[in-house]
Amino acid sequence: MATLKHYAVSSMSAVIVIDGRLDTQGCRGIEPILWSIIQEYPGLNIVIDLAEVDFVSSYAIGCLVEACGTVTGQGGQMSLAKPQPHVYEALYLNGADLVIPIYESWQSALANSQIRRNSHNRDAWA
Repeated sequence: MATLKHYAVSSMSAVIVIDGRLDTQGCRGIEPILWSIIQEYPGLNIVIDLAEVDFVSSYAIGCLVEACGTVTGQGGQMSLAKPQPHVYEALYLNGADLVIPIYESWQSALANSQIRRNSHNRDAWA
């Protein structure tokens, strides 16, 4: 079973904290809330804090990748923060790290997303 809480960090950013097991059942339990939050923050930066997630299934990884695609498609950015070593390994082995940036903390994820957003904006004006 998994639980989910979210916090608006600024007018441009939100942190989603997931706790528990992201197996199929846990993922299905939080999916409606996750999608609601993504719709609430279109075009913004969303960080998913995985520090308290003790298991992640391939189904859950697929959901995270799909969520990232939706956030990116809306003009926003999504990243993951602080997965436990075995959760990081599952993300890595499933290739999620190629799609979703992973950081050591939600603070570093927010800082790096701002850098990515600013460099992208400069490129657009070059």
